[in-house]
Amino acid sequence: MIKAFLSLPILVATMTVVFSQIAPPSSTSPKDAEGQCELGDRYFIGKEVEKDHKKAVEWYRKAAEQNFAKSQYKLGRCYLYGEGVGNDPKQAVEWFRKAAGLNFIAAQYALGICYYNGTGVEKDPKQSVEWYRKAADQGNASAQSHLGYCYARGLGVEKDQMKAVEWYRKAADQNLAVAQERLGCYYENGIGVEKDQKKAVEWFGKAAEQGNASCQNRLGSCYENGNGVEKNPNKAVEWYRKAAEQNLANAQTHLGFCYDKGNGVKKDMNKAVEWYRKAAEQGDDMAQYNIGSCYFDGVGVAKDAKEAAKWFRKAADHGNKMAASVLAELSSTQTIGGLDFIDPEQGKDGGPPTRDIANLILSRYGRFFMERGKKITIKRGHLLKASESKLAAKDDKIYPIRVSYLYLSGAGVISTDYYFFMDSFDTWAIALAPGSVSRQVRGAWDPNMKTQ
Repeated sequence: MIKAFLSLPILVATMTVVFSQIAPPSSTSPKDAEGQCELGDRYFIGKEVEKDHKKAVEWYRKAAEQNFAKSQYKLGRCYLYGEGVGNDPKQAVEWFRKAAGLNFIAAQYALGICYYNGTGVEKDPKQSVEWYRKAADQGNASAQSHLGYCYARGLGVEKDQMKAVEWYRKAADQNLAVAQERLGCYYENGIGVEKDQKKAVEWFGKAAEQGNASCQNRLGSCYENGNGVEKNPNKAVEWYRKAAEQNLANAQTHLGFCYDKGNGVKKDMNKAVEWYRKAAEQGDDMAQYNIGSCYFDGVGVAKDAKEAAKWFRKAADHGNKMAASVLAELSSTQTIGGLDFIDPEQGKDGGPPTRDIANLILSRYGRFFMERGKKITIKRGHLLKASESKLAAKDDKIYPIRVSYLYLSGAGVISTDYYFFMDSFDTWAIALAPGSVSRQVRGAWDPNMKTQ
């Protein structure tokens, strides 16, 4: 269930302003630019005066018109976010440019963001890089991180992963969590640096300790799988929970899975469903598939085929191949809870209802295969035939389930007179058609098994 390293997202920058905590100005109507800017701050945050963004803008403007860079930057922000004045990105850029020209670092970074996103100005990656670099060279951690991203993606500059690492490291050394995560990902995947899972964990840990939910989730995965650290299910749960409580969907899915399987925590299907639902409602396709399976099997919730079908469809709509396979293969004549099952041969041998077969395979065994990460390599149309006559040759741990065609991921089921045998959750035994020799496959399906 652990997802591989994903491409870094396109950044939508947020710029946080920390206003000065200072003594009140000596005059209620200061004439010096610095005092005017300070009074603007007080009105903006409501310190010792009633909060009033319009008055804040008035004072910022007085100072800005005296060429006071800090006020020019803050006035630009007010225009950018429509605080105390109408939203006007072009005006925002104009004031950012004035302040940036006076070497105000925050304004240089802000101008880089505007050129990157095409906010108030035509989108121009090269101009974006130019302004990021000006701020980055003066030590602005966010600008350093953004510049690293530009090198990583080849945006406005020639792609260079080693330079990306260089700038990410500068920002990470200043304790910028997002840069620490990216640097960790680079070490994890050997991009621009030699692959080193321990260093990846080190950087993930630094960001996780700052409350970065994504890194808390990554750290949980490292502890769950023993990547770069000693395997520790309890610590995995601890970090998954921290991220899940910050509403990170993927972490909620992981935490649900831990409760589902009793990994690092006491098995509790009710809690598993609770966490799966939180993630599923945010659109996490694996959580949607898992909760659909829970409804299908009646574990942690009352059995409900309609709910199962609903969640399978949601998962499939989000690109989940397991769910898509369920919906694609089980779609023909017999409908249960809105989920159709192929049943072209039903009644020929008086076998059990297709619903019972599908429920058993899909909700219990099919889900188990996925969760264990076992790759079922049987391709569509590669038929496994089994015979009841071979059952006697097996020990008493093996029990028959009446099915026939079992396609990729174990999703497609068509009722016939053949059998599939399972002797435990870790080994599978398959008896071929009459006259053939029984074969046992451990750990995964045999992709070379011949159709009889």
